Amino acid sequence: MRNITSRLSQFYARNSRQVQWLRPLARTLSAVLILSALGCEATSYFTRNRSSIPTVDSPQAALAAIRESRDPGLRRAAFEYLGDPRHLGGEAGDRDEVTTILGLALQSESEPQTRIVILDSMTRLGSPKQVEAMSPAVSDKDPAVRVAVCRHLCRTGTAEAAAKLDPLLVSDASLDVRLAAADALAHIPTQQAALSLLTGLEDSDVAIRFRCRQSLKQITGKDYSGNVGQWRQEIQTANFEELAKKRHFGMF
Repeated sequence: MRNITSRLSQFYARNSRQVQWLRPLARTLSAVLILSALGCEATSYFTRNRSSIPTVDSPQAALAAIRESRDPGLRRAAFEYLGDPRHLGGEAGDRDEVTTILGLALQSESEPQTRIVILDSMTRLGSPKQVEAMSPAVSDKDPAVRVAVCRHLCRTGTAEAAAKLDPLLVSDASLDVRLAAADALAHIPTQQAALSLLTGLEDSDVAIRFRCRQSLKQITGKDYSGNVGQWRQEIQTANFEELAKKRHFGMF
């Protein structure tokens, strides 16, 4: 490419008078060709050095990356690797231990996207310790992380998770988080979840009221519209264990 730009320069030098009007075009073309050459060299450099990028192919390598690397991409890859139970040999004790490590990392990682990856990994591990390990995300400074923890807590289906979601529904500063909490509680057929949604039926925001009603319909299979009194009576008398079974078998 540099030979081409040199020939163009010689050509325009020999024919300066005849092609004087082409000089601006020549300068532009030369600049484009030089930049293209630099781009080719950069691409070649990346190709040559691609093999030197560290990979995560074992729990030890993943832990080392988390401990030593400052590369956000590599750190996320390490957390994703640890979130696969197959990489831990399928041992329940190992899942619990790694979940505890992920819970500590959740409090120290600076990148919101990395914290969301950590939550994904906790869910995939399925440890009984995951709800407590996810707790720091409930008060995370980034709304996207708080929305993500709503999505993950609901998958546990536990009353403990419902207790974590309640303050997000009632008082979070972000409407998106509050709506995510209302949606999440629909997947936890417990009285505590239903009571949280009952509170939302009287919220000043129409979107919150609508989502809470929809979630209560999903839990109970009933619809009392905006009648808070009837919903309260339903929640006080409902057999939530039976409701959970009906939900499991797709009866409503």
